[in-house]
Amino acid sequence: MTRERLLDELQELFRDAFEDPQLELDEDLSPDDVEGWDSLMQITLLEAVKEEYGISFTLDEMIEIKNVRDLMDCILGKLE
Repeated sequence: MTRERLLDELQELFRDAFEDPQLELDEDLSPDDVEGWDSLMQITLLEAVKEEYGISFTLDEMIEIKNVRDLMDCILGKLE
């Protein structure tokens, strides 16, 4: 899977989770940039990714994910 395709797919997941059809994702996007992206939303997003891609995250991985780039790197590493 390409980074571009993954970013497009994640954008849809984020739009659904935040109920914001206008949300634009880029790899530098972090909780500081999106209202409502708190620790509970982080878990919600990771659960959506888990369901979409059939992968799970360790506690250490969850802690290390600080932005969309980190999330993408983690997903791509698990899908290889």
